[in-house]
Amino acid sequence: MAVVGIRFDESAVGAPFAYDQSLVLLSFFIGVIASYATLEAAERLRGGNGGSNVWHSISTVVLGGGVWSMLAIAMLAFASPLKRGYDPVMAALSGVAIVCAAGLALWIMRACTVRGRVSWIYVALGGAVLGVGLATALYASIDAVRVAGEVVYRPALFAMSVAIAFAIAAATLWLAFSPTQWWQRAAAAIAMAMAFSGMYRIGMAASALVASSANAPVGLRLSEPIAAAWIALPTAGAVMIALIAAYFDRRRELDATYEMVRVRKEVADRTANLQATATQLDAALAHAERASAAKSDFLAGMSHELRTPLNSILGYSHLLSSGKAFDPLTPKQAAAVQQIDQAGRHLLSLIDDVLDLARVESGRVPLSVGPVELAPLIEEAASMLQPAAISANVTVHTDAAFRGLFARADRRRLLQVLINLLSNGIKYNKQGGSVSVSCHDIDGEARIIISDTGVGIPAQHLADVFEPFSRLAQDRSAIVGSGVGLALCRRLIQAMRGLIRVDSQEGRGSTFTITLPIAVEADQVAPKDMTARTTVLYIEDNPASVLLMRHIMKEIADVELVVATGAREGLELARGLKPGLVLLDINLSEMDGYDVLRALRADENTADIAVFAITSNALPRDLERGVAAGFDHYIAKPLDIPQFIAAVDVVLAQPPARRAKRARVRREQPATRAPAPIEMIGFKKPSPFGAAASLLASKLTPTRTEKKPAPSAAKPLPSTAPTSNIPPAG
Repeated sequence: MAVVGIRFDESAVGAPFAYDQSLVLLSFFIGVIASYATLEAAERLRGGNGGSNVWHSISTVVLGGGVWSMLAIAMLAFASPLKRGYDPVMAALSGVAIVCAAGLALWIMRACTVRGRVSWIYVALGGAVLGVGLATALYASIDAVRVAGEVVYRPALFAMSVAIAFAIAAATLWLAFSPTQWWQRAAAAIAMAMAFSGMYRIGMAASALVASSANAPVGLRLSEPIAAAWIALPTAGAVMIALIAAYFDRRRELDATYEMVRVRKEVADRTANLQATATQLDAALAHAERASAAKSDFLAGMSHELRTPLNSILGYSHLLSSGKAFDPLTPKQAAAVQQIDQAGRHLLSLIDDVLDLARVESGRVPLSVGPVELAPLIEEAASMLQPAAISANVTVHTDAAFRGLFARADRRRLLQVLINLLSNGIKYNKQGGSVSVSCHDIDGEARIIISDTGVGIPAQHLADVFEPFSRLAQDRSAIVGSGVGLALCRRLIQAMRGLIRVDSQEGRGSTFTITLPIAVEADQVAPKDMTARTTVLYIEDNPASVLLMRHIMKEIADVELVVATGAREGLELARGLKPGLVLLDINLSEMDGYDVLRALRADENTADIAVFAITSNALPRDLERGVAAGFDHYIAKPLDIPQFIAAVDVVLAQPPARRAKRARVRREQPATRAPAPIEMIGFKKPSPFGAAASLLASKLTPTRTEKKPAPSAAKPLPSTAPTSNIPPAG
C-alpha cells in the first residue's frame, strides 16, 4: 500500500543493520545540551523582557537546530551492509522543517504567556505544530539516506513514532513555559533527549530497507565520523553561546531584582526615618510654639512693666526741660534732667530694638507702601543727623542727582533705614571723614548709595553684617549699640520688596546700596486746618499716669481734661459730657479697655467719639488686637509727647459732623467696613549723639491727611499714616 508516495507494508522484511555506538552517544549528548539550552532560553523568553524577540530567535535555533543535529548524527550512526549515500537537499529540507515548526510553536506559546497563564489549548496547538515538524524531520532524515534498495514502512510503528513526536513536542513546550529550577531543567533535558532517541529508534524500526540490485545508491559519499564532527561542533558552539547568554541575562535579572529589593528596603528605611523625623519635628515645632508663646508672654509682661515707669520718667523729664509746666531749671538741674532723659531714652531704645526686630521678622510690621520722593527724604535724614556729624567732625554730603525720582516704599520706614545707615557712617568714621548720600535711576530701579570713609568692615565679618545682635567685633569699643540696626534695615527693605547690599574695605570705608522699585509721584493732599478744641476724657486708674497726662494737656490750648479712675465712671462721663476724645487705658480693674470700647461703640450717644488706646502693651499681637477692636489710635507707653500732642490735634481738628458720619458708616455696613485706622505712637529712639534727639523728634511728628470723597460715593474712613519707632544705628 502506498500513501502520497510512501510505501507501507506491515510484513516487509528489510536488510539487517546496526549502529555506531560512539555516534549514538554523541547524538544523545547533543540532544541533552540542546534540550537544556532550549529550556533556559525559553525561560528568558517567558520573562517577557525587552529582548523577547532575541530570545525567541535563540530558542528557535537551539531547539530546531539541536533536534536536526541529533537526528543527522543518529542517521550517520546507522550501519548497513548495503551501499549508501546522502541526499543533501533532503537533509536540508528536514532541518528547515524542524526550525520553522519550532519557531511557530514558540510564537504560539508566547501568545499564551501574554495572557498570564499556560493554557492547554495553546500547548496542544503548539505541540501539534512542533510534532508535525519532528515527524517530518525524522522521516526526511531517513529518506535522505540513499541505499541500493527500497524503503518500506511498517504502519503500526510509523503511527507510534508520529504519536510519540506529538507527545514529545507538547511536553517540551509545557516544560519550556513552566517555572522550574535548574536541576528540574537538567532532568527534563535528559528525559527529552531520551524521548527524541526513542522516537528515532521507533522510526528506524518502522523502516525496512529492501535490497534491490536495480537501484544503485546516489548522493554524497561521506565519512560518517568526520561528518558527525562537523555537525556536532557548530551545534555545540551555538548551544554554549545560548547558555552563556542565558547565564548572564539571569545574573542581570538577579542583580536588578536584588537592586530593586535593596532600593525598596532603603526607601522603606528612609520613609521610616522621615516619619520619625517628622514626628520629632512636630514635637520640636510644638515645643518651639510653646517657647514662642512663653517668650511673647515674657516680652509682653516685661514691656508693660518697663514702659509704665519709663512713661513717668521720660514724660516728666520732657516737661521739666520745656519749662512750661514747671518753673525754669537752673543749669545744673537742666544738665541732670538731660542725663535722666538720655538714660531713659537709651533704656527704651533697647526695649524697642528687640520688639521692633521681632515684629519685622514675624512679618507683622505694618507698612504703608506708596510713592516716596527720594531727594527730599535723603536731605531730611541728613539734616536730622547734621548736629551729630558736626559733633563727630564728619562731613555729610547729599547728591540727589535725580530730583523728582520716586520709589515705592513706606516713607517712615525708609527714613528709619536711612537714619540707621547715616548714623553708622558717622559713628564708625574717623576725625575729618565724610559720608555721602546719593540717589539714581539705574536700569529702571531707584538706588540709594551711602558711602563713608570710616574704619570699614573686615572681610571675615562681611557675611554677618545683617545678622541680628552681631556688632562685628565692636563689642569692646566705646561706641554703643544693640547690634540690630542693620538687621532691621535689611528686613524693612525686603518687606518693601527691595534689596540692600554692602561693599567694604577695612580701613577705607563702606558703601551700602539700597535698590527699590520706581514709582510715579503721588497726589498731594493738604491737611485740613484745625478747628475748635473740646473736652478730653481720660480713663486711667494709675495716679502717676493721670498726673503726667494733666501736665501734658496743659501744653494744648483750649482743651479741658476730665479724668475717670474707673471704667464704669468713665462710661457715665462719656455719655454725659460727650467729649471730643477719649483716652483709654487697656488694663483697668473693673473691665478692660476693649470692653469699654465696645460699650462706647454700642451706645448711640458715644458711638461717634474718637478713642485712643494708651497702654504699655506694645507687642505686635497687641497692635493687631487694637486694630481689630477699632481704636482710632493705639499709643504705646512711654509717650512721645510731641507726637501724642500732634495726634490729639489732628483728631480734635476734625469737624464733629465728619467724625459722626464716619461712625455711622461703620455701624450701617458692619459686613464690609475696614477696621478703624490705628497708630502705634511711642518715643522715637534717639540718635546716640544727644543734640540730634530733639531735632529727630520734631521731624517725625505724625500728620493726618484726608482725600475729598467722590460725589456719588460714601465718604471713606479717614486715613491715618502709622507711625513707628525709629531705632538708632546698630
